Amino acid sequence: NLTGCLGSSAGGQVSSAGSTSGWDAICQSFAKAAQELLTSFARSFSSIPPINLSYSGIRSVYGLSLEIAAVVAAVLLMVQVIRTALAHDGSAIVQGLTGIGKAALSFVLILGAAATALRASDELTGWIITRTFGTPQALAGRLGQLVTFRTGVSPSLLLVFALAGILLTLALWGQLLIRNIAVTVLVAVSPIAAAGQVAHASQQWWRKLVRVTIQLIALKPAVALIFAVGLTLPGTSGGIQKLLTGLLVLLLAGIA
Repeated sequence: NLTGCLGSSAGGQVSSAGSTSGWDAICQSFAKAAQELLTSFARSFSSIPPINLSYSGIRSVYGLSLEIAAVVAAVLLMVQVIRTALAHDGSAIVQGLTGIGKAALSFVLILGAAATALRASDELTGWIITRTFGTPQALAGRLGQLVTFRTGVSPSLLLVFALAGILLTLALWGQLLIRNIAVTVLVAVSPIAAAGQVAHASQQWWRKLVRVTIQLIALKPAVALIFAVGLTLPGTSGGIQKLLTGLLVLLLAGIA
């Protein structure tokens, strides 16, 4: 049918029904993708493997960091000695010697303290999930239904919500995976930061590393607490209100 193929330019009528149905299909496709992504994340949240600091690779990098830290500490201590000689003030050399002791103590305790904190974080996360939902499978089921994109909203609005849901889920999922990598890297190179305690100007290396590592370790139980509150809120009426509530819970967990 050449007239129908050419459309209005050949005297035919272009039907808007086909265009509308095509747009609806696109919006529904994004909504389905967002729902599948959220369901996949819900299944993997409780099964994200814990961080194991006993791997040979981590031990090897930690040993290299110890050698580098020894050189850094020696250079900083030499600087402190020079400052003492020039300023005729013994506070610099006292701080350098005290920093050597602190660094040595840090070298001995870093791996044990980090492993203990990570284990406590995982056990706290499991305790929150058990007390709130019963089992990790129950959490996965509730989390998978946190945002339901099968609502009666308009297709264009559904597309906006679906895109927001995809971005928030990817950000939250990536955040939890990056947490494992970041904590491993920070612990592996921590001796270099600990060596900075020898000098006053480099003391912030160790403080920043400890602060960031503690924040990353506490991230997983913080996300579990947000889910414990967000998933137990009273049910909201209305498709748009329920969508917004679910997306806001994902947003809070994503910026934890």
